[in-house]
Formats: sequence, C-alpha cells, structure tokens
Amino acid sequence: MKIPKIVMVTWEDAWMHNSATYTKEELGKVTGIMLHVAGFLVRDDKKGVIIAGEYSPAMDNYRNVQFIPRGMVRHIFTVRRGLK
Repeated sequence: MKIPKIVMVTWEDAWMHNSATYTKEELGKVTGIMLHVAGFLVRDDKKGVIIAGEYSPAMDNYRNVQFIPRGMVRHIFTVRRGLK
C-alpha cells in the first residue's frame, strides 16, 4: 500500500470585494492574499499543483481536491514523504 506525499503549499490567491469603492491610490496598495493549504500531493507540474484532503488506499482515489495554478504557487514544503 503506497501513501502519497503530504505537502504544504503556500500560494497567492486573488480576491474580490464588490460592495466597496476604492480610489486609484488605495488600489495601488492592493496585493494578493497569501494562503497555506496542506494535503496529499496528487500532481506537481508546469500547469500547477493538485492536492487532496483525503486519500483512500483501498480504492486508490482522492476527495476534497484543489488545483492551484503554477503562477500562484510560492512554495511547496514536504510535510511527510510518501510511504510504501
């Protein structure tokens, strides 16, 4: 039974606030929101990173899956190497 590697991904997310107004100067200070998410590493390639919150070795499938585009990824830290 092989268990996938567990990673923590730091990534910069976009955000939207549609009920407020901003001046051009205020918007000049706006940046993305840094987030951290951890899970089983499903894929890490030039398109992006896919992690899953749950993995079933018996059925070899994943649930609670998240895709993060490569351009948003800032760092990937290995929490635990995969187990065989």
